[in-house]
Amino acid sequence: MVGPAADFVWEEVFQFSTSHGLAESVALRTVVPTDGEVHGLGCDKQARDRARDEARGRAGPTYRGCIDALVRAIRTRHTTNKHRFSVTHAPEEGDWHARITVMLAEGTAKLSKQDKQDVREIMAQVFDGGLKGHTCP
Repeated sequence: MVGPAADFVWEEVFQFSTSHGLAESVALRTVVPTDGEVHGLGCDKQARDRARDEARGRAGPTYRGCIDALVRAIRTRHTTNKHRFSVTHAPEEGDWHARITVMLAEGTAKLSKQDKQDVREIMAQVFDGGLKGHTCP
């Protein structure tokens, strides 16, 4: 993966920070099947996050677009150290909301620097359709 989609995956998403329980949010295409609907959700989230961050004196995030992957492609992958991934419906933000979570290998307390690199490489492989860019109004 090269260009804007690669930058998006490597720098913007799939950080799987411990503050988020090693999880990242995604939209289920069975609920929001069109890119326009996904972009609408992204713009709504951008507005909420910017309002929150601006109240704290910080610049808020910018929604850049969406990329697609199949759930089975995510669930069947694992890192070199055998960390796996789950994709679960998490409707607290809406019926469309799901989470990709890193499931740590047995006996592992946290992801190493190399594990995080492996996770990002796997996500770049499964989210391989290219960035569908969007700018919110």
